Amino acid sequence: MSATRPLSMRPAALVIAAFLLLGAFWGSWNMSLPSIQHSFHLSDTALGVLLALAVGTAGFAGAIVGRLARRFRSLWLLSGILAVWGILAVPPELTHSAAVFSVAFAGAQIAAGCVDAAMNAPATVAYRDEPSSLVRFHALFNVGAIAGALFATSMLASGVSWRWLWPITGVVIILTSVVGFLGSPGVALDADDRPHSPSLSAVGESAPSEPRLDRSLRDDGLLVFLFVFALAEITEGGAFTWGILYLRQHLSAGILVGTGAYVIGHAVAALARGFGGPLLKTVPVTRSFAVGAVLCAVGLIVEISVSQAWVAAAGLTLATAGTSFFWPLVMSTVARISSSPARAVGNFTAAGYAGWVAGAPIVGAISDHWGASAGLLFMALVCVVVVIAVFAGTVPADPETIPNRPVG
Repeated sequence: MSATRPLSMRPAALVIAAFLLLGAFWGSWNMSLPSIQHSFHLSDTALGVLLALAVGTAGFAGAIVGRLARRFRSLWLLSGILAVWGILAVPPELTHSAAVFSVAFAGAQIAAGCVDAAMNAPATVAYRDEPSSLVRFHALFNVGAIAGALFATSMLASGVSWRWLWPITGVVIILTSVVGFLGSPGVALDADDRPHSPSLSAVGESAPSEPRLDRSLRDDGLLVFLFVFALAEITEGGAFTWGILYLRQHLSAGILVGTGAYVIGHAVAALARGFGGPLLKTVPVTRSFAVGAVLCAVGLIVEISVSQAWVAAAGLTLATAGTSFFWPLVMSTVARISSSPARAVGNFTAAGYAGWVAGAPIVGAISDHWGASAGLLFMALVCVVVVIAVFAGTVPADPETIPNRPVG
C-alpha cells in the first residue's frame, strides 16, 4: 500500500479562489459583450468565430494541463497558471484594433482554459466518490459569475469603460496566484488518487507508456459519452452568451434587465447545484442529465416565444438552471469510472470547450442569416438530441452498478 497521504476531501483555498475568479471573468465578459461587439463592429458570425478560435485553443491547452496535473504538484501548477492568466487578461482592453483584440483575447482564453483544467482536476478527484458534493462545489463558479456581473454592471452603469474591467480582474488574479504559491504545493493527483492502480506511477516517477487516448476512453466506456458531453456544452456555453444578447439587442432590454436575468440565472444555477446536488445520492446520473437538457430546451423556447423582456428573462433563467448540472455531473462520473481520473478530466474539459467551439460560429451564423431567435431554437434542438442520446444509453451507469468495476 502506498505510504503517501490521500488527497484531502476538501479542496484547497486556491482551488476555491480559482473557481470564483473564473466565474467572475465570464460574468464581466457577458455583461460587457454588447459594448465589445459595438466597439469592434463585430457581427454575430464574427463573434462566434472569435469565440470558437479562442475557446478551441483554450480547450487544447486545458487537455495538456490535465495531463501535467498527474506529474506536478497541483497547487503550484494552478498558482503558476493563474499568474500567467492574470497577466494575459490585461492586453485585450488596450487595443482599438479588432485583429489585435482577437489575438489578445485568444491568449487570455488559452490561459483561462488552462486554469479551468488545473482547478477542476484536484476538485474532481477530491470529490470523485461524492457527486453531490462536487455539484455543490461547482456552485462557486456561479457565485463568482454573479459577483463579476454585478461588478461589471455597476462600472458600466456609472459610465466607466468596459476596458477597465479585465485589468482590475487581472490584478486580483495575480495577487491570488502569489498567495497560492506561498501556500501548500499540493500533491500529484493520479499517484495519490489511485495507489493500487497498476497503470499509475508513484509520486515523482515519470509516467509509464500508456494506451492511445481513444483506446483508454473506450476501455473505460467513456468515448461516446465524451461526444455527448461536447454536444451538451454547446448549450451550456451558449445560453448565457446568446441569451443575453437576444435580450439586450432584440427585445431592447436595458442593461439592468440583462444583468438581472444573468444574475438570477446563475443564482438559480447555484441553488440548483447546492440543493439539488444531494439528490444525486438517490437519482441516477442519467436521469439528472436528461432533466437538465429538457429544462434548457424549454427555457430557450420560452425566451424566443414571448415579446415581454421579463418573461424572456425568466425563460433564460430556466435554461441556464437546466444546464447547471452538466459539467459537475460529467466530471464526477468520469472521475469515478476512469482508470486515470486526472487525465480523463483534462480530456473531458477539452471536449467541453470543443462544444463551445462548434456551437459559437454555428449559432452566430444562424443568428445573422435567420435571426437571433433561430440561433436559440438551434440550441434547444441540440438539447433534444442530448436527451435522445441519454435514453439511448450513451451516459455511463453509476460505478456501483457496473459489474467488476473497481471504484476505490
